Amino acid sequence: MDTVSIEENRLSQQIQAFPNPVTEFLSIKNSSNETLNFRLYNSKGELLIKNLNSRAANLKVNLAHLAKGIYLLNISDGVNHFTKKIIKN
Repeated sequence: MDTVSIEENRLSQQIQAFPNPVTEFLSIKNSSNETLNFRLYNSKGELLIKNLNSRAANLKVNLAHLAKGIYLLNISDGVNHFTKKIIKN
């Protein structure tokens, strides 16, 4: 029997988004030294917030105006990308 291993996305290991659940400000810590694109989508797939070409090591995103629910934070460096579920309380 062959075993299959999935290498965890390098980018997902270098990005932290907290607190989760969030009430007001979502902090995004970028330790990748890459220029990143951040996009936040609602559960319908609608783009709500876009931050392109950010090299910031620490970014704060105001989510206070959003309704309680589940959102998807998509992070990309142009080659690699990953999506993290964000809960808004």
